[in-house]
Amino acid sequence: MTAAAPTRTSGRAVLANRNFAVYFWSATISNAGSFMQGITVPFTLYELTKSNSWVGFGSVAALIPSLLVSPVSGTLSDRFSRREVLLWANALQLVSAIMLTICALADVLSPWLIIGLVGFGSVGAGFQYSAAQSIAAVLLPPEQMLQGVRLNSVGFTAARAVGPAIAGIVLDAWGPATTFTLNAVSFVVVIIGLSFVKVGEGHRPTHSRAWRAELAEGVAYVWHRKALRLIVLTAFVGAFFGQSMAQLAAGLVREEFGVEGAGLGWLSAMYGLGALVSSLVLVLFGDQIRRSVMVRSGLTLFAAGITISIATSSLAVGLFGFLVSGMAHALTGISLNTSMQAQVAEGYRGRAVTAYLMALLAGMPLGAFCGGFIGDQIGLRPALGGFAAVIVVYVVYAQFRRDGLAAMDANTVAEADPA
Repeated sequence: MTAAAPTRTSGRAVLANRNFAVYFWSATISNAGSFMQGITVPFTLYELTKSNSWVGFGSVAALIPSLLVSPVSGTLSDRFSRREVLLWANALQLVSAIMLTICALADVLSPWLIIGLVGFGSVGAGFQYSAAQSIAAVLLPPEQMLQGVRLNSVGFTAARAVGPAIAGIVLDAWGPATTFTLNAVSFVVVIIGLSFVKVGEGHRPTHSRAWRAELAEGVAYVWHRKALRLIVLTAFVGAFFGQSMAQLAAGLVREEFGVEGAGLGWLSAMYGLGALVSSLVLVLFGDQIRRSVMVRSGLTLFAAGITISIATSSLAVGLFGFLVSGMAHALTGISLNTSMQAQVAEGYRGRAVTAYLMALLAGMPLGAFCGGFIGDQIGLRPALGGFAAVIVVYVVYAQFRRDGLAAMDANTVAEADPA
C-alpha cells in the first residue's frame, strides 16, 4: 500500500487553519509550563538531597509512568477522539500541578512526595503524548499533515526555550511554589483551548476488537517494517545517550559550573533555543534535505554538544554546548517523528507513534538515571563523555551497516518485510 508523496506547504498556510492554530498556541503555552516544572523538580530534588542519583530518579518518576501507559494511549488515540483523550490527559496533569503547588506553599515538599506527585502527573502525560503527536492528522488535510507535525515540534521547542528561562528567574525570585502555580495555570489554558477545537466526524474511528488484540497488532505493524524498527532504535539511542544530558543539568550546574538556579534555567533555555533554531530550519527547508542526513547530523551534534559542555568549568562554554545539544535534539527528534508519520497508515498511526514515543520515554529517564548513578561514582564529566562516545559509535554503525539510515527518507506507507 502506498500514499502519494506530500506536497510542500507553508507554515503560514497551516496556521491559517483555525482548529490547528487554537491547539498550537494553547499547547505551546501548556508545554512552557511543563518545562518550567521540568526545571523546578530536579532543582528542588538537588536542593533537598544534594544527590545526582535523586535527580535521575526524578527523571524516572517523570517519564516511566508515561512509558507504562503509552501502549494504552496509542490504542485510545486510534479508537477515540484524540481531542477528548487530550482533554482528560491534561486534566490529570492539572491535578498533579495543583497538589505540588499546595505542598510547596505549605512547605511540606520531600523527595518522596515530589516523586509521587510527579509520577501521578506522568500518567496523564503518558495518555497525552500519542494523541498530541498524531492530532495534526485529524486537524489538517493530508497535504498539510507533515508540515503540521513540524510546526507542533516548533511550538514544543519554543516552549523548551522559554519555559526553563522563566523558571530560572522565578525560582530565584519566588521559589518552587510559583513555578508549580504557573504550570497549573498553563494546563487550564490548554484545556480551554481544546474545548474550542473541532474534529470532523470522519476522523472518529470505530473499533470493535479487544484492546489486547489491537495493541498486539500495532506492535506487529512496527516490528515487521525495517524502516519503523530503525526509527524506534535510533530514537532510543538519541534519548538515552543524548537527551538525558538535559535531565542531568542540575548536577552540572552545581558541581561543574558552580552556579545556582538561574544558571540551571539558562542552561535549559539554551538547550531549548538550539532546538528552536533547528526546528525553524526544518520548517523552512525540511522538504529539501533528506531526513537520514538530518538524523545523522543531529546525532553527531549531540556528541559534539556533550563534549563541549564537559570540557570546561566555564558556564559560557557550557551554555554553548547546551545550545549545540538542543540543535541536535530537534534535528533528530523532528526528523524521526516526521519519518514515522510519513510511513504509517492512518489506522495504525496512534499505536505506531506510541512505539516511537516509548523509545524516547524509556531512553531519556534510563539514561538520566544511569548517568546520574555513574556520575555519583566517577563524576558527571567522565560519565557524559562515555555517553558522547557511544553516540559516535552508533553514527558510524548507521553509516556503514544501515545504509546511512536511508530507510527514513521514504514518503510512502512502509511495506511489511518480506516473509
